[in-house]
Amino acid sequence: MPKENKSQEIGRIAGNIFEYNIPKNWISKSIDGDSDFGLDYLIQIKNNLNIVKYNFFVQLKGTEDTTKIKDDTVIVILKAHTLNYYRNNCLVLLVACDNNSETLYYEFLHTILRKIFANQRYIDEDEQTEYTIHIPKENILNKQTNINNVLESYAHGIFDIQRKQDILETHNIEDSFEDSEDDYIENRDISNNHYLRKKGRIYCDAYIPNDFDFSISCLITFKLSNSKNAMITPNEKTIIQDLFSGYKSEPYSVSRKWLVGKHENEFVIQIGNVRLTVPPQVIIDLSDILDDLFELYALRIKGFEEQLKSIKFPVSKQYNEGFKLIKITRGLWYHIHKFAQEHGFRDNNGEWDVFGYDNFFLRVNFRNKDFVWSGNIVIAPEVDNNYRNYKSYDDEIILVWNNLPNEKYTRKDDVNKILNVEETYNWLINKLIPQIIFNIEQNNYERSFLDKLLNRNELLTYENFLSTFDISKYIVSDYNDNSFNIFENDLLKIVNELQSFYRLQDNIFINIDMLKNLYTGIVELLKHTKYSNLSYLSGNLNDLVINEELNKENLIKAIQNKIINIQEGTTNTFRIDLLLRCYIVIIEDSYNYIDNKLIKTIFSYLDNLIKLMDLLKIRQRQLSRFKC
Repeated sequence: MPKENKSQEIGRIAGNIFEYNIPKNWISKSIDGDSDFGLDYLIQIKNNLNIVKYNFFVQLKGTEDTTKIKDDTVIVILKAHTLNYYRNNCLVLLVACDNNSETLYYEFLHTILRKIFANQRYIDEDEQTEYTIHIPKENILNKQTNINNVLESYAHGIFDIQRKQDILETHNIEDSFEDSEDDYIENRDISNNHYLRKKGRIYCDAYIPNDFDFSISCLITFKLSNSKNAMITPNEKTIIQDLFSGYKSEPYSVSRKWLVGKHENEFVIQIGNVRLTVPPQVIIDLSDILDDLFELYALRIKGFEEQLKSIKFPVSKQYNEGFKLIKITRGLWYHIHKFAQEHGFRDNNGEWDVFGYDNFFLRVNFRNKDFVWSGNIVIAPEVDNNYRNYKSYDDEIILVWNNLPNEKYTRKDDVNKILNVEETYNWLINKLIPQIIFNIEQNNYERSFLDKLLNRNELLTYENFLSTFDISKYIVSDYNDNSFNIFENDLLKIVNELQSFYRLQDNIFINIDMLKNLYTGIVELLKHTKYSNLSYLSGNLNDLVINEELNKENLIKAIQNKIINIQEGTTNTFRIDLLLRCYIVIIEDSYNYIDNKLIKTIFSYLDNLIKLMDLLKIRQRQLSRFKC
């Protein structure tokens, strides 16, 4: 009768322990047998949406030999020919099973192989030569084990290899850049306003917007042979204007302003006044870090502006965290301050006794809001530097919603105690200014001859005053921009917004998916509308191949062939402009016949383009703080 030997028994028990202890999102398939050659399982890992995202192999080694089970490690013996095979393989996890305690320990083989192989392609020793591998006991494999960060790092490494090869071939250069074991390990950590990211030979330590502080700063460290531990601290303008340029474009794209040229087999980067020559892998890693940092920065700013309701108001150049509300004459600002001095918060409890004492800012504490020492509103005067003449400079002043109160506790706790930007604007034009003008006119009110004769003291009423009051007479410029109120289903307005925005860009990248979606959206519009001016469309889509009669069917076929042959994204804003013009003419011509289903379909094709525009608009708004 068949008999199970001891080695088979140990392997079977280890297999049972392994199958029972692996995480629930690991889908295992045993490949043990005569054809495994050192690989026992194929593991596929799914995420919380049940999407299978990663895969790797497992080599399982069971042991009951207590001499191989040390205090800190478990010893596994592997032969040279097995290690050579692993060298050529994809990601492999070596798992050691202590059958005595039914505990699993693991180590990734790429970490082990680096120590053994160094820079060798293969081990040239006799194939039967054995190597002693120490699996650290701190790496316990159980149902709670999460190795996604290593899997993602490895997957990104494969992606980087492909990108680097593309750069080498495109620029006809050789590469001698090699990562060390430490360089291979990526790290990303975010805590409130602190951002840390390590990738390859680059380390970025940044302070990002937090608690409604709109500023950003960073330290970038390079570990390079020609410049040991180079450290660069760019200013905020350089970060936003140069480092954040070319978001999501190719690492060597002309859209990235910090990449200034190529020297022999390396690239030249410039950050502020610092210029370095770096290998291709460094520009790949730097572009990934900067794109990640920009996206985080922009989303933080967007969150602030949504909560502060400031998106409709331009940012101030004088006050870094301020927003322009209205421009008024200096004479009106004098009357506002005079009114504030007459209605101090501590003086009385009247409706208008809400002002704090300040000779420069306007500080307001409302009776129906929690008291804040520096005010529920802080309004600051800003001189308009775009004046046309000295008189304009002398007479006009911009009222700015200034930054949140700088209190002892975090400013986020104070956000519900203040008036946001939009509320402050409405309070100024609908409450404060009308009240001040009313007081002025009331003092200057001329009673009629009959009133004086009869000694009647009838005064101008506030209701009568408001019936004829025109705020535009007292405002030089109104900065409330309602063009930001774009309704979700207003397809024509969105497309016009996209076209007017993208035609003015000079350092953007539209990836391959966005570009294909732009063309696909045109196909959908043509299929579901009766638009007939095909010569205009073919003129805009001038790189299509149409060998037959120009009709809707042939035009659609040509666009579909174009989509199939698109191999990369584009930085050509003129091309994007022409594509969006096609959308505009079709939608304008068929506006009353486009149903909600088609609108949703077109929005789905434009969605990523809209999101990119939102991020880039945030960057533009923040750049305006530096008068760029």
